[in-house]
Amino acid sequence: MAVEPKKKINQSQLQWKTYASKLVEALRHVRKRNGNSSKISPSRQIRETADRTLAIAAKGRTRWSRAILASRRSTTLKKVKRAGLYRLRKPAHTKLVRATKRSSENKTPAIERRVLALGRLIPGGRKMGLPVLLEEAGDYISALEIQVKAMRAIAELIGSAQPSDRQEMQ
Repeated sequence: MAVEPKKKINQSQLQWKTYASKLVEALRHVRKRNGNSSKISPSRQIRETADRTLAIAAKGRTRWSRAILASRRSTTLKKVKRAGLYRLRKPAHTKLVRATKRSSENKTPAIERRVLALGRLIPGGRKMGLPVLLEEAGDYISALEIQVKAMRAIAELIGSAQPSDRQEMQ
């Protein structure tokens, strides 16, 4: 049994190193490609790049990673809709629909509300059953831990670099 945890630590270290190297490469690419001309805020670009890189590092083995990669395609479609190529009208009874939703939320059991909330937190989680959702949540949490660890390491490197070294990193 003592060998098992050591193997897991080595595997997570390998995943962290792989993700960190892919993240640095992706952030450099975003910076070179967009510069200051992008309409998207820099913090949003970093977040989207980090999420996409995390999904790529997961190699599509999980539903959340496939949902993140697929969301980029749906974002493009939303931009087309906003441009006016598709005109969607809001129903006149939106206030009535919202009031109905609020009253129905109070009637659902507490556990079901929490499962729905968890489904909203996991990419692609709204369409999953409870057992699959719990498994995906565990995978997603461990992936987010890897992401935090990698981003902290990158921030420390940038923060501890000399001003001349920072220009080379960029």
